[in-house]
Amino acid sequence: MNPLRWLLTPVRDVTRAIVMPFKAVFVVGLTGMINALTYDGEWWFKWVALGMGIAVVVSLARAARTLIMLGLAAWVGNKLYRRYGAGRGAGF
Repeated sequence: MNPLRWLLTPVRDVTRAIVMPFKAVFVVGLTGMINALTYDGEWWFKWVALGMGIAVVVSLARAARTLIMLGLAAWVGNKLYRRYGAGRGAGF
């Protein structure tokens, strides 16, 4: 188990959210071309497009969750710094 997993997970989530739409376009385009070349009366690549669309939405939701949590942590850190930060603890 990676001890730095909790540090690297936000980076991985945001990276996947950026890369996943490009992967989806490539996979759907490739399967669409294969379906067009081997057409037998059924367009099956629409199911691939549905699955890749779900994967893109999930990756974007994970990235949004990560960014919201990082924003919340920054806001709490800012509040704590204003309350107890530089110049406030001179009397200790």
